[in-house]
Amino acid sequence: MSSVFGVHELQSALDDMVTRAQVAAKTIVTRAEIVVTNESQHQLEKYGHKAGTPTPSPPGDVPASITGDLRRSMKMTPVRVSGIVATGSVYPSMVYARIQELGGDSTAPNWPVRPKGSPKGTKGIANGRHPIHIPARPYMQPAYKAALPKIQQIATEEWAKATRP
Repeated sequence: MSSVFGVHELQSALDDMVTRAQVAAKTIVTRAEIVVTNESQHQLEKYGHKAGTPTPSPPGDVPASITGDLRRSMKMTPVRVSGIVATGSVYPSMVYARIQELGGDSTAPNWPVRPKGSPKGTKGIANGRHPIHIPARPYMQPAYKAALPKIQQIATEEWAKATRP
């Protein structure tokens, strides 16, 4: 336990506490972003299949990987600190990431169709688009839930270090 003997020393001690809290908050969020990124990438390694084949991923489970682009698209924002609050986020950057996570309705191109009466070998033409429903295949929320115990451990460790004089 340290002792404080005057107003100047008290102000200095409080300033030091705030600085340690800011460093701890930033460290916690930075480490948490890494844990969530790793866990989301791990979630997306569960299933895989070749392009043009049906997905082996059941609705409600993580999406199956074809190219690995979704897994590799995970990004982390720079951690921002305001007072003793730190914020950051982890997100996928693929255009189809949100509909995979939440599900929804979209359109898909129809398969190319060879015009009737055309000779074999004639290339088909796409005849418009058709509506499709993509069931939710969450991967970010399960990754966060799986990472939460590790994040809590990180927070406990970092706050313990920050609160020691």
